[in-house]
Amino acid sequence: MIIKVEIENFQSHKNTVLEFVPGTNVVIGESDAGKSAIFRAINWVITNRPLGDTFRSDWGGDTRVAIYTAEGDTIERIKTATRNVYVINGKPLTAFGSEVPEQVSEILRMDEANIQSQMDVPFLLAVSPGEAARLLNKAASIDDIDYTISNLRGEYQKISNNIKFNEGKLKDYEEQIKQYDNLPELGEKLERVEEAEKELEKHEQKLTKLTQLVSGVRRLHVELEKTKNIQQITQKFEQILSGYNDYEEQRKRLDQLEQIAHKVKIRKAYLKSTQYIDDCFTLVQKTYDEYQKYQTKQQTLSNLKRLIGSVTSLNQSIQRIEREISQLEKEFRKLCPDECPLCGAKIRK
Repeated sequence: MIIKVEIENFQSHKNTVLEFVPGTNVVIGESDAGKSAIFRAINWVITNRPLGDTFRSDWGGDTRVAIYTAEGDTIERIKTATRNVYVINGKPLTAFGSEVPEQVSEILRMDEANIQSQMDVPFLLAVSPGEAARLLNKAASIDDIDYTISNLRGEYQKISNNIKFNEGKLKDYEEQIKQYDNLPELGEKLERVEEAEKELEKHEQKLTKLTQLVSGVRRLHVELEKTKNIQQITQKFEQILSGYNDYEEQRKRLDQLEQIAHKVKIRKAYLKSTQYIDDCFTLVQKTYDEYQKYQTKQQTLSNLKRLIGSVTSLNQSIQRIEREISQLEKEFRKLCPDECPLCGAKIRK
């Protein structure tokens, strides 16, 4: 129910406010006082008609019509030089074209049938019976029932036609099915073929495993070929280790000689003016010769350390290979039977 209307710059109304009371409300005034403009303003909000700008006041300004309802809703229709919007409870709606936004229709629940101008003929008395029935059905929401019944009749007719069409197709299918009476025999044959395919798949899986196992054995043989000279390498490693121990002993001796040489250098200055100078020079020369030998052995020690590192890495590789060989042998014993599953021949392990 509309309880209040505000009209601004609409035809002859610059700023008009009308408040309505429950029941019948009468608008009285002289001719051309703007009574009909009130209905046009309300109709502008309800139907978004008229379009264009002809209803806007000559003195300019923004055109605004606001309708307040008893339910607490406010609908505003605003048109300016740059804006053309509906505003519902403070929220603007744009891009609605020439139609009325659905939110507006749901709130007002009014259309052109609710608006009657001053010179219009009495409502429902000048229309045809069919049009009057349409309007009454619409007011009572009976037109939705008629529309639904009409749709149900159409759907029923479609379903009946589909049933007849499907019955004909069913007969055709029954005739076509007769040629498949031997399907049970074909099914048994198909089951035998499927069983044979499953058996073949099992054999193929076994063959794949055997092929992988043979490939692994071949790789194992190649690795074993590489490890034939392990014993020789071990003996050589022991010799190198023995030489390294000897070198360590000699290095200790050289350290002692270096200490002696240091002492000799300290006393050299003291013995320069004494009769033992020649003997000291001889001792220094001997010490220098020993130091040269020490340098040579130091170089040999570096070479031995590198060789020991290589031998240690080789031993680790040998241990890893032995573990892989042991693992492959276990897998081989598990996967390889005494007889070939395909030909039945004895398999030599």
